[in-house]
Amino acid sequence: MGKSKQRYIAVWVAAVMMLCALVGSWGPAPRAYASGTTYYVDSAAGNDANSGTSTSQPWRTLTKVNGTVFNPGDRILFKSGSVWNGQLWPKGSGTAGSPIAVDRYGTGAKPQINGQGLVQETIRLYNQEYWEISNLDITNLGASRELRRAVWLEAHDAGVIHHIHLLNLDIHDVNSTLGKWDYVGGGIIVRVTGGAVQTKFDDVLLQGNSFRAVDHTGIFIQSDWHNRGVRTDGTGPWYGMTNIVIRGNSLQGIGADGIVVCDSAGPLIESNVVSNANRRAEGAHAANWNINTDDAVFQFNESYQTRTQNDGQGFDADGLSKRTVYQYNYSHDNEGGFMLICNYTGADSFNDDGIIRYNISQNDRTVLFQLVGRNRNFQIYNNTLYVGSGLDTAFVKDWGDTSTGDSSAQFYNNIVYNRGSSLTYSSPITSIGFDYNLFYGNHDPSEPSDPHKLTSDPKLVAPGTGGIGVNTVNGYKLQASSPAINSGKTIAGNGGRDYGGQTVPYSGGTADRGAFEYQGAPSPAAAPAAGTQWRASLGFSGTQGQDGWYYKQWDGSAYTNMTWDAAGKVWVGSQPYAIVTPIAQHPDAGHDTVRAWVAPAAGTITIGGLVAKQSVGGGDGVIASIRRNGTLLWGGQAIAYDNANGYSTYLTTTVAAGDTIYFQVNRGAANDWYDLVYWDPIITWGDRTTWRASEGFGSKQGQDQWSYKQWNGSALSNMSWDNARGVWQGTQSYAVITGLTQHPETGKDAVRVWTAPKAGTVKITGQVRKDNTGGGDGVVASIWKNGTVIWDIHTIAYNDFIGYSHDVTTTVAAGDTIGFYVYQNTASDYYDNTNWDPVIAYQ
Repeated sequence: MGKSKQRYIAVWVAAVMMLCALVGSWGPAPRAYASGTTYYVDSAAGNDANSGTSTSQPWRTLTKVNGTVFNPGDRILFKSGSVWNGQLWPKGSGTAGSPIAVDRYGTGAKPQINGQGLVQETIRLYNQEYWEISNLDITNLGASRELRRAVWLEAHDAGVIHHIHLLNLDIHDVNSTLGKWDYVGGGIIVRVTGGAVQTKFDDVLLQGNSFRAVDHTGIFIQSDWHNRGVRTDGTGPWYGMTNIVIRGNSLQGIGADGIVVCDSAGPLIESNVVSNANRRAEGAHAANWNINTDDAVFQFNESYQTRTQNDGQGFDADGLSKRTVYQYNYSHDNEGGFMLICNYTGADSFNDDGIIRYNISQNDRTVLFQLVGRNRNFQIYNNTLYVGSGLDTAFVKDWGDTSTGDSSAQFYNNIVYNRGSSLTYSSPITSIGFDYNLFYGNHDPSEPSDPHKLTSDPKLVAPGTGGIGVNTVNGYKLQASSPAINSGKTIAGNGGRDYGGQTVPYSGGTADRGAFEYQGAPSPAAAPAAGTQWRASLGFSGTQGQDGWYYKQWDGSAYTNMTWDAAGKVWVGSQPYAIVTPIAQHPDAGHDTVRAWVAPAAGTITIGGLVAKQSVGGGDGVIASIRRNGTLLWGGQAIAYDNANGYSTYLTTTVAAGDTIYFQVNRGAANDWYDLVYWDPIITWGDRTTWRASEGFGSKQGQDQWSYKQWNGSALSNMSWDNARGVWQGTQSYAVITGLTQHPETGKDAVRVWTAPKAGTVKITGQVRKDNTGGGDGVVASIWKNGTVIWDIHTIAYNDFIGYSHDVTTTVAAGDTIGFYVYQNTASDYYDNTNWDPVIAYQ
């Protein structure tokens, strides 16, 4: 469930900090020096008896610096190349316009302050304000883990503490404790403690700092004055810190979280890079996140290679926050995913009105968006999300608030480019809406419906080519021919710019989809590339015209649009039985049901597929036909009530741009109840030449020329479709064919068969190999044309994950069959699953 109430650290450190303050005040009273003085410190050539006010009279030790009360405008300069062991805690405060500065002088390496693990923090300020600390090397590595920090800034019952700037510090090798929630150990820790006087920091700037090998947390900002909503464990009501800016920092190899901002109002976190966070910690941690914070803005940040799946995200908009904005960020290769939206549960919890826009996610793992708890009115729009080949990443996992059930989020104008194995979506509770999104590539059955969904290629310049750096992602820009141009939803208050800084929308156009707004007019629609396919089931959606497909009824004189039934996820006509589903059509009295496709350009198309009865329990059958505009191309073909084998269609015709191809089912004379018809037509641009087994896989024998059979040594017989598992099943339990595999059984070969739709010369290519290498004695594979072997019998060892490639050329007549046989060898059926995805191409 992500981070929870435990995320906040108990205030047990307060007593320790007060003790440190008392210890620091022991000894002789510090000496005050004149305002505006510059002091020099040299660990090698200095002497604490010197005046310290010139490079020829430098001080030597931290003891001298720590024992001095500095005045507004003073400067403390440490010699470059020098090293000091111990703690730096200079005293005093500056004023507005006259801060006290700590910096370096001379050339060479930054001066190092090394806590050696013997002090809890290497640099400390306590109830001090108007300080600027720059250009130091800071470390605090002990022999074993204890609570440690590089820099500790504490305000304790002090009212408002102003102006603490930490600039260009190199922070490294801090081995603090690594429990689940040890946030107060690490790099830079900004803490408000106490409970007697309402206290906060105002104007904290952390800029240009580097962090390496720091545990537990890189940057952590938190106040004990944090009670609101379900939070009651602080010392007083919420009093948000103000003017918090975290900019241009680099954090690498952090033990747990990178940047965590709590209890603040309007913090700005921008242009930071967090890599390899969550390396060593227990518990749930992310690279960048806020909690109990209002109006936080995270922008121009890069997060990558955050470890573990608990949480492991690049970014997190966490609970008890309002109006959080994540924009223009680049997230990639994070093991837990891109974005966590997390909160507590119950009516007193809130994480409201967040915005996640114009971000790029590339190859993030586990889940792109994980929603946990009560999160309301999140707007997630114009993000580009790329999942590469071989990844098994979920799109959305939502674990909403069961106690209130009022969580909500809206996804608009996002481009989801999926080359992964699946991209699942689950939403058991939260109300999540989708509109104007583009889903391209591999489509999971759980992919959400979307009234204005696009599934066509978004024509990105070079998807998947982002590297390290926020400026390496121009491959996600849109080409001039992209369907995402000017097709998005106009969103008020969208920030006015895209990921690259270009105005949104572009002059003269409307909003695009994705993180980049195309800068120019889109190019005229070009003819699709030869071989481009439109398969009805893959293009099916709740939007008329999506991917070129429309859903209509015919009353004998005119075509009219059907209505989308969102609950049933089907198109419905004017009568109750008139429906169109992804793979079926059902006519009704007086109305044919029609699936229509509109040609995007002039050219030649090939129409294939199988039409067959789906319900075979009775009736008098149906009549199927294919028309181009008003011209009959095929049919009307009568299909008997019990004809589950149906008829394959294969025809070529020319079209002009805007021509419509109608796939029409008439009920015949009567018996509407049984008239459900399987029809999943495939349209190919040009004269179709290629068939791939996995792409043509379907639930009907003969669909796209493919059939699924078993061989007993003398005859082929049909397998049966197992709808629950989505596989073809033979007469024995292990005899199975899937889109990519074949599994034989004792005495039964598993055989995938392709039937030639026309005469010609075909080339048969592919690779056959073991899919399950856990045991057994291997399998035997061969290719047959009609009854003759054309690719010799090949024995594939049980552990042969490479197998054999084949490249066979042969002539076929229309109706000839090419069979791909897998035999069990001698035994060990359980391990005989075999990967085989052959391709047949006319030459």
